[in-house]
Amino acid sequence: MIIGSHRCKTAFYHIGILDILSNFLKEYSSTIHIDLLIEIFDCLSSFAKSTNSNIFTRLIELDFLEQLLNFLTFEIDSNAYYESCLRCLRSFYLPKHRTNILLTDQNQYEQNQAKENFFSDENSSCLVNHLFENAQILDIFSRLLTRSKSIQITILEILSSICVNNQRQNQIVDKDFLQIVFKIFIENISSKSSLARIYNFKNEYLVGICLKFFCSISYENQSIAQQLHTTVSTEFNQTFCEILSNLLKKSTQPMYISYYAAKLFVNLCKTKVLSSDHLSVSQDALTTLIHLCSKIYSNEYINLYIQSFHVLIYFLNGNCTLHHSAVYTELFLNRLFDLILLPRKILSEKFHDELVTEIRAAAMTLLAILSSYHEDIKKRIGEHDSKTNE
Repeated sequence: MIIGSHRCKTAFYHIGILDILSNFLKEYSSTIHIDLLIEIFDCLSSFAKSTNSNIFTRLIELDFLEQLLNFLTFEIDSNAYYESCLRCLRSFYLPKHRTNILLTDQNQYEQNQAKENFFSDENSSCLVNHLFENAQILDIFSRLLTRSKSIQITILEILSSICVNNQRQNQIVDKDFLQIVFKIFIENISSKSSLARIYNFKNEYLVGICLKFFCSISYENQSIAQQLHTTVSTEFNQTFCEILSNLLKKSTQPMYISYYAAKLFVNLCKTKVLSSDHLSVSQDALTTLIHLCSKIYSNEYINLYIQSFHVLIYFLNGNCTLHHSAVYTELFLNRLFDLILLPRKILSEKFHDELVTEIRAAAMTLLAILSSYHEDIKKRIGEHDSKTNE
């Protein structure tokens, strides 16, 4: 009844169902009734996704997070049990408006991050700290990664969401997750041609979440970015960067794979592991981001579309080398002007005014950065101003 229903969640919360569920968990922690525990985990997972801050606060007060971490320490011969428990744990860390973490990026330079979670930065930090304070949890994650692809996805989603600063990034890397996740990444791609290096994906979502993990773990962290740069795949006899470049050359793949592959090169460039004139940076990554910003996507991908603008702004700002090496197509420039002057002409009516305003603001910021380096773009802005005034 509560899954997908804000009204039912609120109603059951008011009659004290969370306290009852807490008592159930304490009762079944000794008897380990797997089927009932899975039902409770799934129920709690739905409550944790609620946008009602009172519900979320009560979940924390009742120590559900601690109980979930405790249940992960049990040796149970059931993938379904661990999958359900981990999905529930993940719900505490996911942005409240989005259940698919691949479609919501969370790095600090993205202006819409403040909207990602309704709870305060202090509460967010407490959630992350709580997980790291449990000395066993990263080791448990490492052990569980071998059980199933579903478990791999869920753990990587959690890890991606807790890379909140260099300290936390380094703690994760110290547990060898960089090598473990790279192995998972390689296992889920295959090459159709040893010459062209055209890749197939055995599990697209898992490849995407591996890329997001690499982006989160290397964001503004030079030592980790350097480790990624020197990583080599013995299966493909290629460096990680060569594999990423080949991914960006493939046009028929999910948007999120192109986005995170390009963003990884942005991280490597921003940490000065790769120079701005490196071909993978100045051509592959930059061209991909411009292409992503030139298209219009369905409602499902709108957040990544907005974040593509933010990444491109972050990438180009203050970097004259990239500006001079980039080719700004008519389609791209016209798209920026349309988004600024006539956003509703090209954006779906389904998009809320808040999203339209955010896209328009991102387009204006990007155009301002471009015009500071390109006189012809500055002239075009003047021409559009004249036409608007007329």
